[in-house]
Amino acid sequence: MNLLSTASAGRARKKASKGYGGFILSFEPGRAETIDALLRFRAHEATTALSSKDWKLEPRELVALSLLEHFRGVDGLALMERSAGKAVTAAWRMRLHSPVMFEEPVTFEELPRRFRSARLHSSTIELNRLQASDWNELLHQLSVLRPASAKAIADLVKARSVDRRIFASTPREQRLLEERDAIGLTVDIAGLDRAALLKSVNIEAVSRANSVLDVLALEPLQEQDAIRLDQKVFGGLLQPGMRHVRLAGSRGTEVRIHVYDKKPLETIVGIDLLIYQELYDSFILVQYKMMKRSRAEAGGWSYTVDAQARAQLGAMDAVAARSPPAAPAVVTDWRLSDEVFFWKFCETTRISDSESSLIHGITMSRPHFRHFLALPESRSTRGARFISYANCHRYLTNSQFVELASDGWIGGGRGVSALIQQLLQANQTAGRRALLAAIHPATTIENRGRGWQTR
Repeated sequence: MNLLSTASAGRARKKASKGYGGFILSFEPGRAETIDALLRFRAHEATTALSSKDWKLEPRELVALSLLEHFRGVDGLALMERSAGKAVTAAWRMRLHSPVMFEEPVTFEELPRRFRSARLHSSTIELNRLQASDWNELLHQLSVLRPASAKAIADLVKARSVDRRIFASTPREQRLLEERDAIGLTVDIAGLDRAALLKSVNIEAVSRANSVLDVLALEPLQEQDAIRLDQKVFGGLLQPGMRHVRLAGSRGTEVRIHVYDKKPLETIVGIDLLIYQELYDSFILVQYKMMKRSRAEAGGWSYTVDAQARAQLGAMDAVAARSPPAAPAVVTDWRLSDEVFFWKFCETTRISDSESSLIHGITMSRPHFRHFLALPESRSTRGARFISYANCHRYLTNSQFVELASDGWIGGGRGVSALIQQLLQANQTAGRRALLAAIHPATTIENRGRGWQTR
């Protein structure tokens, strides 16, 4: 099955016909030596900022590195892609990883004369992409001149072109994309390594997967004591026959995910993510809705609110009305908002996304969604209610939502647990799948002061 939409497939064929050309990248003295040491001896990866903005950067690039021999030779090659976090103003934070470093640099005198030209070289200020023919010749010469590294170079070339993203062109693939995002969002809130997890997607298994658990490198959870502990949290939602997986952080934080995936994925109409944070004894429920590409709207993506969404919103309202928030008893109860219910209106995968990206979209709380639907700007010219980037200018981004959730500033107390269970059971009857995630911290609230955070 082809995972690319028609438009994406067309772009892929066009790109393949032109061929790929990478960069010969050098850095100023000092930084070059640091990067060389990191790639050779320490973490085998390095993060740096590129002040140049080449808006045509692909999700993963392959670069030849001119480090210790500044503009004199090639010291090795590495993959390069956008890194999470912020760099300096007007810069991109880039991650160099999976290096193939030569014991002795290949000097430009050993290479054909054209590779000595400064117009083929790149710096952190100016990026000059090589033509595919020049790039392929450079890789060939490096493999011939350093035969011990030839296989590693060939493997690196293959690794650059492997695309582990899911391009949702069918409802089934949309469900997988939502599940992938739900787990990625949970991992972010827990402070674990989202990039490593999402890059483990086995794209060849997507065509036969019945859940995203079938395509991610996740450890099965078989400890009955841990499952019984989560049974106390999720109650009747944790049923016999469910699959249980675990993600563990290097400092002791653990995420346990439970999902009943016996129904064929083709019959699933949406995903609900229920997160329980043990540290704050709180719940957050995220309901996923897929937006559609709309050329008529300035924002490009929109979601039309149908009868099902209105019924789901009404059910959330009923739960909220029956479970008013209690006054905080301890500092872990402090909230900016006691709201449990959030909606995430999602795009499908952008061609410029990296494999570790969360889905772009509009995230908002139940009260804000309810208020937005009462505003005149939510009504289309045909009278339908819809939400898009064009008519909704305030919403939570992925990073904003994760930051609020991870520090316990949003979410409802355990008092709403029984009512949430009823709502999710009704949703499952209507064809939605629930992912249940419990985050067990490695530390107590007393040790999570600003200077003591374990994330």
